[in-house]
Parts: sequence; structure tokens; C-alpha cells
Amino acid sequence: MNVDTTVQEKAITFPTDAKLYHRMRQVLVKEASKEIFN
Repeated sequence: MNVDTTVQEKAITFPTDAKLYHRMRQVLVKEASKEIFN
């Protein structure tokens, strides 16, 4: 069995709760604005 253990750095941040809540709020406000102003 051959296993590739190559590791490469990537500019990806771990999704913290604060980031997820902020993104969720942005999406909800955007969708609510569409409904209110239509």
C-alpha cells in the first residue's frame, strides 16, 4: 500500500462560529430585502 503524505499550505481559514453567523446574517438580510422591496 502506498500513501501520499504530501502537505501543502493553503490560505483557508477554519470556519469559526462568528464567521458562520456573520455570513448567515448577510444572506438572510439580502433575501429579506428582496422580499420587502419587491
